[in-house]
Amino acid sequence: MNKFLALVRRALQTETRLVRGHLARCFLGGFVLWTLMTSQWQMFSRSAPGLDLFRTVTYYNFFFITFLGTAFFATAITEEKEERTLGLLKMAGVGATTLILGKWTPRMIGAFFLLSIQIPFTVLAITLGGVLWNQIGAAYLSLFGHLFLVGNIGLLCSVVMTTTTGACGVACVILVVYHLLPTVLSGLFRNTQGTFLGDIILTFSGKLREMNAFGSIGRTMTTGFSDSWWSFQVLGNLIVGTVVLLVAFAVFDICTRNEKEAGELNVFDKIRKRAAVSSNRRVWQSAILWKDFHFTGGGAWFLGLKLFLYLMLMFVFALISSGNSTRFRQNLGGILFGWSAFFLVFEIAIMSARLYRTELTQKTWSSLILLPRSSTEIIYSKLLGGFSVVLPLLFCILLSVLLIPDDYIDAIGSLLGEPVALIALSYFLLQIVLSTHLSTHLSITQKWAHWPIAVFLSAFLVIMGNVTILGCLFMSGPGTAEFVYFLGCVLTGVMIIIIHLRTRNRLIELAAE
Repeated sequence: MNKFLALVRRALQTETRLVRGHLARCFLGGFVLWTLMTSQWQMFSRSAPGLDLFRTVTYYNFFFITFLGTAFFATAITEEKEERTLGLLKMAGVGATTLILGKWTPRMIGAFFLLSIQIPFTVLAITLGGVLWNQIGAAYLSLFGHLFLVGNIGLLCSVVMTTTTGACGVACVILVVYHLLPTVLSGLFRNTQGTFLGDIILTFSGKLREMNAFGSIGRTMTTGFSDSWWSFQVLGNLIVGTVVLLVAFAVFDICTRNEKEAGELNVFDKIRKRAAVSSNRRVWQSAILWKDFHFTGGGAWFLGLKLFLYLMLMFVFALISSGNSTRFRQNLGGILFGWSAFFLVFEIAIMSARLYRTELTQKTWSSLILLPRSSTEIIYSKLLGGFSVVLPLLFCILLSVLLIPDDYIDAIGSLLGEPVALIALSYFLLQIVLSTHLSTHLSITQKWAHWPIAVFLSAFLVIMGNVTILGCLFMSGPGTAEFVYFLGCVLTGVMIIIIHLRTRNRLIELAAE
């Protein structure tokens, strides 16, 4: 207990002295206040403004817990591994239980503080009307159960994986599968209802859907809610979270028995190296681009595997959604474009947050910048090499064009015939570029901004900025929609140039540290 309390006390003292924790709580409180102000503008047009306000705040909490909680808890053990201090703690007699609880408890307390900062606004939601104390208690208990599950999944990934990037990636994959698996199972086995295996799978997918906090919050926010606080979702999240925590205790000694030495290849690097033994190793004048093509993009072998998985996934979705065989080609082309565009934005965001951070965390950026190349050439060579991760998705989009060329011709004709639609599309694409630039800037300037945090915060800031600025422009009526979107494109372009130059200058400054 003394060792456990010492770890908790040190973590809490460090957290209270850092500005970022206080800024995060102030930012969250200010965001809830902004939501209250926007709700007040529409208060007289709604029958239950308090319920609408509390529903919005609760869903915001759900997304914050899901995205930021993953990275927040996934750094618990990996930060000790990366800083080479885990062995020292074990030599000092700090066991698995003490270390895990000592790293997990302060993070759970910090997350609880972020939820508690909203209590005054919750009381105000009751004053506005439409929400009862029973709904508030059930909603917060649902959020706590979800936080407990997400935190323990992140903790387990932090124990198993050797790097923070790997832990965050595995945790995100697990949460995506957890939220999408019920829908996929229901779609695949909906025609097998009545059979033994089909009933078991459909029952399992139904129970898994009931454990989803997003659906539980929606049921809690219905008018006349009078169920118990301890829903199936809360109990299921607490039970599964406890099991995951016990698994983390059980595998801790096995996963931390042999620490990874600095510069040692991981499993994927070893596979890529073995696959490339017989290939041509000449890189000529593009050594940096070649390096990021292989180590960030994964190389030709890994990109081919990704392309196969993407095509198989989209083919299955098209097969499920096609009611008759005559529409299969059109459905496959639409699904190829829709999902490829979604994954394209997602992969670019992750790549932009990881591209330079890996060099900075592994202390190799200052050595790389000493090569007989200009800093601009090195920075943009890494950028081009990192962009190789999107080649499979670009191929999927090209395949979509070949499958449904007439639809693309009609869409292009419609855009050219509607100037406001063309300007709006340009504005949307510029927002994506701005978000990726902001994600890169956060990842290299803030030590705590691991890629899930950098991606989520950049997207959140861009979305909230658009909601605020565009809402004010349209409400004030300075001109037509074309003028508003054109002005937005100009301002966004200026912001992209500023962030781009600041990021480049910051990378050059970091090379001298």
